[in-house]
Amino acid sequence: MENPFTHSRVATGKSFCNRQQELKDLTYYVKNNQTVLLYSHRRTGKTSLIFELMGKLKKMRPVVRSIYIDLYGTLDENDFIAAIFSALPQIESKLEKLLKLASGLKLSIVVDPLTGQPSVSVSISRSERPKYLKSVMEIVASYAKKQKLVVVFDEFQEIDKYTDPGFEKRLRSHIQLHKNIGYIFSGSQKHILTQMFNTTDRAFYQMARSYPLKRIELEQYIKWAQGLFKKRKISIASEIITDIVDRCEYQPMYIQQFLFELWRQADISPAAIASIESDILVRRENEFII
Repeated sequence: MENPFTHSRVATGKSFCNRQQELKDLTYYVKNNQTVLLYSHRRTGKTSLIFELMGKLKKMRPVVRSIYIDLYGTLDENDFIAAIFSALPQIESKLEKLLKLASGLKLSIVVDPLTGQPSVSVSISRSERPKYLKSVMEIVASYAKKQKLVVVFDEFQEIDKYTDPGFEKRLRSHIQLHKNIGYIFSGSQKHILTQMFNTTDRAFYQMARSYPLKRIELEQYIKWAQGLFKKRKISIASEIITDIVDRCEYQPMYIQQFLFELWRQADISPAAIASIESDILVRRENEFII
């Protein structure tokens, strides 16, 4: 059986641990066109939850389509617009149609020869940015006319550092007019997001339902890990999993890494746990050696 644990990519499917209540809540909110502010510290499995949600929505009948827009590293409205354009192939597979929708706009579209996926760069003057933002948001809205759509902006706190005058107000003015779309604003810097959504003179004041992501409970980790090891006909004691979760301080990424290494061990014992932790720490130290 293939190792079901992962720490180098987004955990979905069998690699995804529980969060059934969160999936239920978020599904209800977005299906009813609500706007959600999802936040947590980094490495708490937020992105995995988002992708698991998107996969669940895709399997529904009628299908609920989703578009995931990663804003990490964006610096201004120009980058924001490019990020949306680059994400559009998630809901429109025909490049010709995208080009038609974006006709009249100065875009540079490059198709990756390996993945076949297009990436978009936008280089426009400040005065043109409002026009381009309006155009791309209208394109997004057009895909919700006949079918419900969910739009996810990940690392949404990045827009707080944009210096484009009036950007947040313009973005809100577009979003609040959209119908048949559920929005998720996701981020990892609570203090910035709180200021953005709870300060009376900010554009996004009280626009979204706050949904803080709590840590996964120990009992859920135990049930999940034991279930996966059982498929390999290996019994793993609750105490072992508890020890791992404690050592990793409940952080999903580190727990995944620990269990990934444990999966190939013939001896699942406290000594094996200590050895794995030592190996992981050594590798991390070497990563910082130049």
